[in-house]
Amino acid sequence: MENPITSFECGGCGKSYQWKSELAGKKVRCRCGHVMVVPVPVTDEVEKYEDPFVDAESLATDDNSGEIPIAGQRSSNGGIPVISALLLMGDTFPFADLKKQLATFNVLGRSPNDIRFEDGLLSFQLGDELFVLALMSAPYPWSDLEGPCATAWMWPKNMPAIGLKHHRTHLLVTMISGRSNPVRRRLMLTAVTAAAAQQPGVMGIYWGDSTMVHYPKIFGEMAHLVTTQNAPPLYLWVDYRLFRNPNGTTGLFTTGLKALGHMEIEIPSIKMPVGKLREWAMNISQYLLTNGPVLKDGNTIGMTAEQQIRIRHRPSMFGRRDMVLRMEP
Repeated sequence: MENPITSFECGGCGKSYQWKSELAGKKVRCRCGHVMVVPVPVTDEVEKYEDPFVDAESLATDDNSGEIPIAGQRSSNGGIPVISALLLMGDTFPFADLKKQLATFNVLGRSPNDIRFEDGLLSFQLGDELFVLALMSAPYPWSDLEGPCATAWMWPKNMPAIGLKHHRTHLLVTMISGRSNPVRRRLMLTAVTAAAAQQPGVMGIYWGDSTMVHYPKIFGEMAHLVTTQNAPPLYLWVDYRLFRNPNGTTGLFTTGLKALGHMEIEIPSIKMPVGKLREWAMNISQYLLTNGPVLKDGNTIGMTAEQQIRIRHRPSMFGRRDMVLRMEP
């Protein structure tokens, strides 16, 4: 069974629409012109909006030394290595089975070629991308996983992400050399990661751009829904991190939009249910991917029919080096 979704709102004007299963994950346009992605239902294993919060005070920094880590620091020009990692419960990985699976694999009209397994490395070409999969004999550093595990929200109730602390080894998936746009490159990495995660013994998936951890089954289900670049799986690629302020309001910041060629979003304080806030921020992200960097300093956008949000290009509240899209009522 899936958690019921009966309606969803436009992030531009607040108009409510009836949810239809055949549109889940697809891009639609409101009459106001705003483009949004129809929500995807989450299985009963996951409690969608019981979100772990970050303590806002713990995010404050006195200088730029407290920068929130963004894995890899990508550019939109392509060609820079992008990674994911499969966190494994055992000491081995069935490369032979994955190699057979890749023989019938297709993503965005491309099939792998020159598939090789040599010296413990599985490599292949997918379009102009070179993929290299390597089994690492040690766990992924817990210092990189502890924070993401504490705030993971698309995760089974009876199997908290903190259990990833006990993984033994990891499979590093590296994508190198492609010159496609950032979205197309990450669609390829998502498809390859999801295929590898179907093998037994995978406890979790680490996504390098956003430093997030994902439950393999949910990652695979969401990856399977993607058939076009027009509706990428942003919940897999971008961390929409919530935090609670001392005055009871909620804030949000993203990690992962920079890897897609855009400024990160920061919302310092707003009164809004956490689920709606996250959905709204995702719709804004989709709008940017569709239309480009069109949100200029000083623009206003509608969060609801009554509430307007001011856009500012400002330094990050958290000491990150780059300018961000700060959004405030």
